[in-house]
Amino acid sequence: RFRLREHFERVVVSEAIGCAKPDIRAFELALTDAGVSPGEVLFVDDKQRNVLVARELGLQAVWADPMSRWLDEVEALLAIR
Repeated sequence: RFRLREHFERVVVSEAIGCAKPDIRAFELALTDAGVSPGEVLFVDDKQRNVLVARELGLQAVWADPMSRWLDEVEALLAIR
């Protein structure tokens, strides 16, 4: 519906890197694994604590709230429509 898949170059699963969110190391390892800087990443999560940690590292981070307001925020960040 939102054609988001075309905007992703990579998806990193915390289990695959041996460290889980909200541990800051999970984010650091994902950044290293992807070879990107924090400012190049859009992180979306349904847990606010994970979003806060991501923001501490400088990632663009959006909380996927239950009312789905996050979709508008993501669309604006990615300039979709």
